[in-house]
Amino acid sequence: MTDDARFPTSAEQLPIVWWAQILAGSPDARFIRNGAGNETYVALPRPDRATVVIDARSGPAIADAVGKAGQGALRSLAGKVLRIPGLATTLPGKLTLETSESTLRERLGEIVGVDARLSASCGPLRPNRKPVVRVLDGKGALRSVGKVGWDALTAQLITTEGQALARLNTLDTSSMIVPDVVSHETWRGLEVLVVSPLPIDPSIEPTLSVGPTLDALRDIAAIERTTVDSVSSSGFWNRLASRLPDLERYDLEGSDLEGTDLVGSDLGSTDPSLDIGGFHGDWSPWNTQPQSDGSLLVWDWERHATDVPVGVDLVHFLFQTERFIDQRTPLEARPAVVRRAKEHLPALDVSPDLADLLIDFYLLEALARNSEGALSTKLAERRQSLVDALSPRAQAFQHSYSERYPRAGALDSHNSRKAA
Repeated sequence: MTDDARFPTSAEQLPIVWWAQILAGSPDARFIRNGAGNETYVALPRPDRATVVIDARSGPAIADAVGKAGQGALRSLAGKVLRIPGLATTLPGKLTLETSESTLRERLGEIVGVDARLSASCGPLRPNRKPVVRVLDGKGALRSVGKVGWDALTAQLITTEGQALARLNTLDTSSMIVPDVVSHETWRGLEVLVVSPLPIDPSIEPTLSVGPTLDALRDIAAIERTTVDSVSSSGFWNRLASRLPDLERYDLEGSDLEGTDLVGSDLGSTDPSLDIGGFHGDWSPWNTQPQSDGSLLVWDWERHATDVPVGVDLVHFLFQTERFIDQRTPLEARPAVVRRAKEHLPALDVSPDLADLLIDFYLLEALARNSEGALSTKLAERRQSLVDALSPRAQAFQHSYSERYPRAGALDSHNSRKAA
């Protein structure tokens, strides 16, 4: 397991010293400008806040990284220009990795069996922020993809993903294709998972509709699917309660909701039974791609579980498109998600009447995720937006949250708007 104290530099601003520590597997490693070492990298967009670090020897690696980081036509143009022989390797601001030990590049090269060139990137600010490393050979062909867990949270997530992929590859399903595990190990205090690249066709656009993903979603939900007598008796709810203070104030049985009009449905006054089963954990357009044969490529399994209410993955997908494609807040997105969830839940053999409760489960799980890890202190505004979107069942929980985190602002806006 990763020792947080061994890699003390925060990933919040992605300083170049953090990247050096990751690439060398050493808290003492550093980058020096225009040095004479064997490993030289280019940091983009700038060394003090680098989201991408690329092997400077390899034009294809640089073009690959810029292509992944860019947008639209600019991304395409930059990727083509940087593949001109010799051009990418003349970029200014090269940094040489200074370390007395072997490096991550060398270790990944041993695992994959090539003289590796690395194209490493780190996503937006979020608790599970970590390096994703694309391993290319000397000709620029993608040979594998690695993930590096650098703190306790990301190390655990990578362990979960490795275990999930190992199990998923034993299942007999034609609805989805998942990566093979090439290697999973602890290296220099870092958790390192290496997987095979999926045959992603760049000519196929990611689907923004959940419809093409439903067959695979149904197969995932079938993993250990069972019915529980009540939500409160499920392992999912107990784990959620251990991560969220005051969750016992969430009115799961609806006893205080008489006369309250829930958004889109009335779930009554009992703790409902529901099916629990397999869960991807980040079901979204950017983690799936339909294929011409009707199957679905699926990656990023680090939140996989087998005892989550069936339908939460579906709701997650719908919220992701509303929030990050259509740029709506969770509160603004909720009515549309209710409507679309009611339409698609029957395909998973889930009652449309459970839409509101499943939406709350998604929001509470997202709140828990944004409350954990080294970077959670920077995410107060995001957490607040999730709390605001909860249903009237959460009124007492919202008040407790407001008392616990008073700087977060007005916390009962959802219910106050309904009252107005």
